[in-house]
Amino acid sequence: RSEREVVFITEGALNALAVRRALSGAVVAGIGGSSNFNGDQAVKLGTFRRAIALTDPDLAGDKAAKQIELRIGARTLVIRARLPRGKDALDIGPTKLAEVLRRSAL
Repeated sequence: RSEREVVFITEGALNALAVRRALSGAVVAGIGGSSNFNGDQAVKLGTFRRAIALTDPDLAGDKAAKQIELRIGARTLVIRARLPRGKDALDIGPTKLAEVLRRSAL
């Protein structure tokens, strides 16, 4: 089913809102960070064919991306979208964010 094709996973609700604004109709899950990525979320997000991990380009974002890969990578292709250093989804604006996400989701 097409609604289970791709999910965008962000660190936190505000970044999730930025993704929704940039890509109308996108399925987005805000996890709040690596320590908040629990088993229930992994079960649900692991049902998608692809997961785009849009984590911050810092150590905490690296840790969150690794947790996503460890928890759902056996069932779901996990791709990490790369944001400019020192920026998060809220910082780069909807047009640039949409470009980054579309490039990652191909």
